[in-house]
Amino acid sequence: MQNFTYLILLFPLIILSQYNNTETISIETNSDNRVYTFEKTITGYIIAGGTKVLKVNNEGEIIFETELGGNGINSVTQDNDQILCLRANGSYSTSLIKLDANGNILFDNQMGNTGSADDVIVLNNNNYAVCGGNAPCGCGGSWDAKIMSFDENGTNLWNTTQCINCGCQCGVGDEILREIVDWGDGIVVTGYTGTGGTGNYGQTDGILAKYDYSGNIIWEQVHGSDQQYTWYNSLIKTSNNNILSTGSFVNDSSTMSSENESVWVVKSNSLGEIIWESIFEGEEENYRYIGQDVIELESGQFIVLSKIFTGLNQGFWIKQIDADGNLVWEETILSDSNNMVYWQNLANEDCGFSVLFSDNESIYIRKYSCLISACTDELACNYNSDANIDDGSCEYIDEVDLGEDITTCEESIILDAGAGYDSYLWSTGETTQTIEVNQSGNYNVNVSNILVESNYSLNFDGQNDYIEVPTAQTNLNIQDQITLSCWIKTSNLT
Repeated sequence: MQNFTYLILLFPLIILSQYNNTETISIETNSDNRVYTFEKTITGYIIAGGTKVLKVNNEGEIIFETELGGNGINSVTQDNDQILCLRANGSYSTSLIKLDANGNILFDNQMGNTGSADDVIVLNNNNYAVCGGNAPCGCGGSWDAKIMSFDENGTNLWNTTQCINCGCQCGVGDEILREIVDWGDGIVVTGYTGTGGTGNYGQTDGILAKYDYSGNIIWEQVHGSDQQYTWYNSLIKTSNNNILSTGSFVNDSSTMSSENESVWVVKSNSLGEIIWESIFEGEEENYRYIGQDVIELESGQFIVLSKIFTGLNQGFWIKQIDADGNLVWEETILSDSNNMVYWQNLANEDCGFSVLFSDNESIYIRKYSCLISACTDELACNYNSDANIDDGSCEYIDEVDLGEDITTCEESIILDAGAGYDSYLWSTGETTQTIEVNQSGNYNVNVSNILVESNYSLNFDGQNDYIEVPTAQTNLNIQDQITLSCWIKTSNLT
């Protein structure tokens, strides 16, 4: 009689730091294919494209699309099962719009004296905050940064203007806020502030500022110098309560036309004070590279998305950077389209991220997954459905042959399952390699092996137990993102 079972008691699942494009979803719509922003939902995505808001499932199938008119939808976010968005109306006018779960308009409120509204979020107190700017003169170089708050019905609660050269002064420096985050005890905004200069619209510097929920300023930090043009387009609150911002950097004190932009990434503490800054110059001298969006990965590293201007065409540049601002991985996508990416075009995914972009034909969501190294053979005992790289660790069932059926007059015989296994379990309940039987019957055995060396096996007695991985004594590259998974055998668990 023979029987066998091959169990995998402990095996590694290694998640590597590099990401790979695993899927690109095409969304067919009669929108003008301009995409500005999107947000991941549990079941799919909400997309602002052209003058429409679309809700799609994870396969890119459209659930609804609502035409909102105007000049374009600049921002979109969720409020439970409802949707908030900002519409540019033209003639220095913007509106705050709320949709229900089916895309029907609940309210459409024009915001007074607001020429640009770039971002909207839902606050912890269930009110809404909007940032952007207004142009008192209706001319370049006169914009003043602005923050507004609204209740859930769209009623304006307060407005705050932030500017250095305030009021109707053309050509002294545009000041606009581009993105806003809830800090838990207030809001932090980023954008750029005008500081004079000799350029067409004056010199700009990147700005970070924190306000309380009533619109009172708590602190303000201006990043840059009179020898540079700098500005921010996006920020996030990191997992360790710092600020990561991205935008553009021009190392020129007189005019922006003599040097193209480079991508500027800055990490600041919770008071807006710079910890480090990194400047990424593109490979092409005549291209413009502008940091547009940033997200944090589960590993504590970051993805920065940059827009590339190549004259009439456009592209985007994806950079993965570590916690100290060093480049880990990058990818560049170029197209003959002039509307590939515009604004908040990054979203977190399970073990990865996605990029929203468009070309002259359609809207796309390009998904990137982390590289998971494990066994990918479905016939193996340790097959892992999440893995996308086979690491050579696949294990297969080994049969244990106990020989032909035995007929004997002896009082007992010895059955041997063979050497070389880590554990044995006979049908009699015995756990040794050999057993002695003295009764007629059918006997079988289950055997198993452990994949890792015994010096990686762990036992715990419940007293001050912990696991330490000294980097000097292992082959692990701790700079990479890794996940270790294992089966645990317990006894006397309470």
